[in-house]
Amino acid sequence: MRARLAIGIAALLALCSGPAPLAAQDADRGAPAEVTEPYSTRESGEGARMARALFVNRFGSEMAEPDYEPAAAEAACKAGVNAACTDLAVSYRWGERVDSNRPFAEMLLRKGCLAADARACVVLGELLGTHNDPAIRAERPGLYARACTLGVATACEGGGSEAADNASAIESRYRAACDTRGIPACRALAAMLTGEGRSARDRNEGLALIGGVCRSGDRQACRDAQFYWTATQPDTAKAREFGELGCQAGDANACAQLGDAMLREGPAARPAALAWFEQACAADRSACDGVVEVGDEPALAARCAGGDQDGCLGLGLILARTDTALRDEARGLSLVTAACEAGTVAACHPAGELLLYGDAAEDRDAGLRRADALLTRGCDAGAQASCELLADQLARGNWLPQDLERATTLYLAQCDAGREAACDWLVDANHPAAPLPPAERMQAPLLTDEDIAEAERLAAEKRARDARERAIRQCDVNEVIWDGVTYRDKVCFLVLRAIGGFTVNRVDLAPFQALLWRPAKLGQQEIGFRTACGGSVVATGWIITAAHCTYDLGVKIEEHDYRIRLGVIRPDAPEGNSYPIVRVIRHPDFSPKTYQFDIALVQYDPRRGSRGDFAVGARRIAVDTRTLAQRPVRPKAPVFAFGWGRTSFNDPTPAKILQGVKLQLEDAAACTARTAYRDWRRDSVLCAMGANREQACKGDSGGPLVTYEDQRGVPVLIGVVSSGEKCSTTGVPSRYIRIGHPRVQQWLAQNLPGFGGSVPPANRPR
Repeated sequence: MRARLAIGIAALLALCSGPAPLAAQDADRGAPAEVTEPYSTRESGEGARMARALFVNRFGSEMAEPDYEPAAAEAACKAGVNAACTDLAVSYRWGERVDSNRPFAEMLLRKGCLAADARACVVLGELLGTHNDPAIRAERPGLYARACTLGVATACEGGGSEAADNASAIESRYRAACDTRGIPACRALAAMLTGEGRSARDRNEGLALIGGVCRSGDRQACRDAQFYWTATQPDTAKAREFGELGCQAGDANACAQLGDAMLREGPAARPAALAWFEQACAADRSACDGVVEVGDEPALAARCAGGDQDGCLGLGLILARTDTALRDEARGLSLVTAACEAGTVAACHPAGELLLYGDAAEDRDAGLRRADALLTRGCDAGAQASCELLADQLARGNWLPQDLERATTLYLAQCDAGREAACDWLVDANHPAAPLPPAERMQAPLLTDEDIAEAERLAAEKRARDARERAIRQCDVNEVIWDGVTYRDKVCFLVLRAIGGFTVNRVDLAPFQALLWRPAKLGQQEIGFRTACGGSVVATGWIITAAHCTYDLGVKIEEHDYRIRLGVIRPDAPEGNSYPIVRVIRHPDFSPKTYQFDIALVQYDPRRGSRGDFAVGARRIAVDTRTLAQRPVRPKAPVFAFGWGRTSFNDPTPAKILQGVKLQLEDAAACTARTAYRDWRRDSVLCAMGANREQACKGDSGGPLVTYEDQRGVPVLIGVVSSGEKCSTTGVPSRYIRIGHPRVQQWLAQNLPGFGGSVPPANRPR
């Protein structure tokens, strides 16, 4: 049956304030000071997470993410700030930084919707869709209609409710919402009116509407209008008009497009082009490269024309890599390669990169042979970057044909010069000249009969425990007391299995594992569990860990006596080497609210390390340098995680000995649905869980996610343990920050000495 969504305002108000079982109304009438749970107790954390992902996909993340910390929102809400009450309600609806409490969220959202808060109406509509009472669920269309009138365009279409109205009804709602200055609804109405098959009168109305919204300062409306006059009804003058309006409204992309258009008009227009690029830079700092490139290009061109090869190199790099209208990759490649061949050694490495990773070479095979020759020329002249790139390519065989003999010769020289990656390669290749690790703490190859019997007994006991745990349903009961009323929410889930895996009883099984070790005391506070987080040693003096691990027990680790320990299996034993922390470099896009880009570099001082009683040399792990395209997510691909996190959800004690677990990668689309990252953060997270729901748990944060599937079986760090949901009790895969994401690669190239030489063009974030 098709539900009617168009409900009058009076009916809406009655709907929101009528005889529904609202805690707020009961409280006002002096009813019971407790609200029982009207929602299903079976909505697990996974169900809520997927519901939130669908909601964000429908309405946008701005509707689902609170702008305040819960404590601040609570104080502001009690002071009468309606928007803060909605923020608080959103926090409790989705369990963002607080435990979920749906009845409490419902009460606040109803008040917010009555106070004309469109966001409250939208979230309330979604929440009531999960209510046990069909009469309450039936309120959703009215709530979405009210949100539409208040300016939420997507709510005009029914908000994904059970029934969908026809285009005429939706258009009517868009008009009503637009009449009340709902800018999103105005944009959506204009798109309908200018769509295919509409009359000339409708199109004129739509164009006038979108033009007016653009002139009011709405950047998206200006983009829509510019697209229409560029793609649908090509009109250069109109497209430029709306581009200029968009630029004035702060759209950096529109400013850059205008700059590109002026560049194409020739040298006389360059000052005007530069002015547009400067406006783009002022609007968005990431667009400032265009100012430098457009400003520098004439002087570099003049120097190059005069025979200055350094000028040719600079000009060639601009032409090959710029995102402006100056781009001419083929000419840029020609200039850079010519500079290398003319004796400018610094040009050989970028020339090799352009030939390896770019598309300018007409003959791919010939281009690869030339890349080999140019990198060899640079390496022979003493350019270390050329030697490293050449050696890596010859060893991996990704672009250049694999030649292990040449790679070995290059790596020997690089290892002597101090390049740790070269030494690691030689160790992995078991080359006679490679530095040999000490043969310590290796497990005995044979087990006695007593050992076998004890292992079988322990395994039988574990199977019995697991069988008992599988029959247990665990429930969380969360309470919120507000104005004398207790709001109770109960959620139950089936406990299946805590983290499962294997014991790592030798350092050489995970020689890259690092341990973030707490001081014995913080101020006057005695520290109980000193195991804070894991990490991965990626270079001498550097580990990669999770950014949230660098804020521990309310302090920044670099400001207190935290240590980095390497070569450790049993943290409580005097194993491995211990080092003081020099500094912490957190990813600039890290957010403690969303755990996006939850990754950090920790630099330690090797010269001030202390040796334990049982010190075994650590080994640096190879850090992933492949692009997202070069390393696509293969569902169920085997990966491994390591750490000292708890081995049971109900036991907060860290593991006494290093644990490892075999996991499987989840499909990228399913992982994206969980994270709801569909913007520049897309594909920045890997999701993984074991075949029997094994996964990382609290205390494993910061540790490595490793693949052994690359060439030669070298372990490669592809992720960092970031976050999860109650270990494996809910069956939700844990999240790992993806090393191969362009923003992570760029950050590593800027901050981790020697990482990849440089970021190749194909992997450089734009």
